[in-house]
Amino acid sequence: MLILRMNLLSVIGMRRLLILFVFFILAAFLVDTLCPGIDDRPPEARFEEHLNRAHLLTYNNNDFDFSVQYPSFFTVQPDSLIDYAGCVQFCYREDWANIVLEYHVAKPIKGVSMKAYAKHVAERKKADKLCLYANSFIISGRLYEGYRYHEKHMLKDTLWHVYALCYPESYQNHMTRLLRIIDRWQIETPKRTPIKLFYCNKIND
Repeated sequence: MLILRMNLLSVIGMRRLLILFVFFILAAFLVDTLCPGIDDRPPEARFEEHLNRAHLLTYNNNDFDFSVQYPSFFTVQPDSLIDYAGCVQFCYREDWANIVLEYHVAKPIKGVSMKAYAKHVAERKKADKLCLYANSFIISGRLYEGYRYHEKHMLKDTLWHVYALCYPESYQNHMTRLLRIIDRWQIETPKRTPIKLFYCNKIND
């Protein structure tokens, strides 16, 4: 009789342990689901993941007849905060980073060829890379301490249309999608004429 009671108590104890174990597993699952762990990855890696998953939105401007794409998690800067017409900015400001996409227009210099103008802009902005195409050019370089820029200039009618990116240097290896957006941006791309690269050179300091 004593042995039977001991066996019964042992079974009851095991059941209680099993119930407690199942309860602990469920509680851990709920905590992990409702309160996910802190993402301790570097902000650059978190930004890149967010960037690669984001949808692209299109901004249209009828005054200057252009459209540009930007990531859906960037915010459009209010027009009242921009100094001149024909300019729009899309901003990301998180984790102490300030990443800006900007479109603006500029007037050509009379009597100056596109190649000469591209070199003039590259020298003025101290670019370390210049790529010259049939009707556009791309420059990139250091903007100021800790930041870089990447710009595409396209000539249409009587204006240069510029789509530019400003970003922290520490984000350089995480900006692939944004750089591709700049490089592939076209105001109009005739299907019959492929984009032709004349040359692309790194500029020595």
